[in-house]
Amino acid sequence: MKIKNVELFHIKIPCTHPFETSFGVINDRPSLIIKLTSDQGLAGYGESSTNDTPMVEPETTSEAVELLKERSPKLIGLPINEEIDIVELFGDPRYPVSLFGIEAAYLDLLAKSKGITLSNFFGATNTQVIAGESVGMQPSIEKTVEKVKSFITDGYSRIKIKISKGHDEEIIQAIRQKFPSLYLGADANACYKNEDIAHLADITKYNLAFIEQPFGADDYKSSAVLNSLGIKVCLDEAILNLETCQRAIKEKACDMVNIKPARIGSFRESLKIYNLCVGNGIKLFGGGRLETGIGTSANAAFYALPGFNEASDITLPLNNYDLDIIDPPFNMNNGIHTIPNLPGIGVNVDEKVLDKFTIKHYIFQ
Repeated sequence: MKIKNVELFHIKIPCTHPFETSFGVINDRPSLIIKLTSDQGLAGYGESSTNDTPMVEPETTSEAVELLKERSPKLIGLPINEEIDIVELFGDPRYPVSLFGIEAAYLDLLAKSKGITLSNFFGATNTQVIAGESVGMQPSIEKTVEKVKSFITDGYSRIKIKISKGHDEEIIQAIRQKFPSLYLGADANACYKNEDIAHLADITKYNLAFIEQPFGADDYKSSAVLNSLGIKVCLDEAILNLETCQRAIKEKACDMVNIKPARIGSFRESLKIYNLCVGNGIKLFGGGRLETGIGTSANAAFYALPGFNEASDITLPLNNYDLDIIDPPFNMNNGIHTIPNLPGIGVNVDEKVLDKFTIKHYIFQ
């Protein structure tokens, strides 16, 4: 079996509400959907979740479009088998998010060719994934508490709130007063510095389960100091590949890691990080990037691995968008997602909705 043609859908989906972090605000979600079709008629889908302007990473959607247009013709005629490493052939460490969708689509197609689910392909044994939710910065403390309450009502067992300098203690205190037993984490998105260690240590008095990425991606030293104070530090932006994870563990900079395959740029590399963390007793959860149902389904298949012992960030696309591009939409029941038992990512793409949000459609054959 070989790849017969490649399709690239440059889409943009309006958000039902702004999603704000210390990096910036997202009002419309751009994305690139990659579709690989085999000479036997099977189709695999992947998603590259770039942003229009540099935020967490320097990559942009316009760069991603050009990269994928350049790489896509080279996929034509490529055999579909486990021996091929897509990232080795087509990846670029400067553009992991941009090119991630190629590998994701290839692995979806590979799993479908074998007649197995993508989660089984990864070696996952769980059929359900426990989900947590991430609450972006809200206009007021009252709105934040209201948002947290709505997610608790929906059955989410862990809530993570976005914080930044001047936007932390009062919010955490208000949530804790309202929900004293909530499993609550805080995500700083790398906005603090070494001189803020004492302040961060102080806000953990509200029984924070963890602080995610408090310092810059390359500031392992400050994270190690905070961790040495008995505060659970989770790293996210600092974990870019196996090497950076090895460094974080060696320097004792964390006892928890948020694995985001799209930022790492590869499910295969993410699996290496996963195995390293499991072998070193590092707690794990999976992250999200406001993906559509395609990217979210692939992530959930990966997070079904048993070593993900913390609730993963699996945001329902319909929590952020009026429509999902898969049919039926990505679902959750009382904060738990059940992995579909169909081959690959196990979902059907709603082409009418995909067309609705498509800015430009490219076909290579």
